Amino acid sequence: MDFCAKTAPIWQFAGYFVVILKILVPIIIIVLGVIAFSKAVVSAKDDEINYSLKSLITKLLLGIVIFFIPTIVHVGFSAIKSASSSLEAAEKCEECLLHATKADCSSSLSNSNTNSDDN
Repeated sequence: MDFCAKTAPIWQFAGYFVVILKILVPIIIIVLGVIAFSKAVVSAKDDEINYSLKSLITKLLLGIVIFFIPTIVHVGFSAIKSASSSLEAAEKCEECLLHATKADCSSSLSNSNTNSDDN
């Protein structure tokens, strides 16, 4: 009974989601930042310029946090693996989550599909 092999499609989907976020978030931040600043500059009000600057900084911080999600996940899985030597199979979960397109995750998927067909 290998939990990570059986749930590999879910981990891989989450991995694809993280990759998409890492691509879309910077684009969204840039577009929204340009729109907010252009509105603030056109209005020529100091309050709106300050508000748009604070809003942009908040969005940038959110973008940075999203880029650190893989690092946080890796640290979490490392802590789990070091806390319990019986959870070496967590490497498959980590591999599918952090490297969704690699062959290791695909082999876990094919192994879990083969094993489920045997049951």
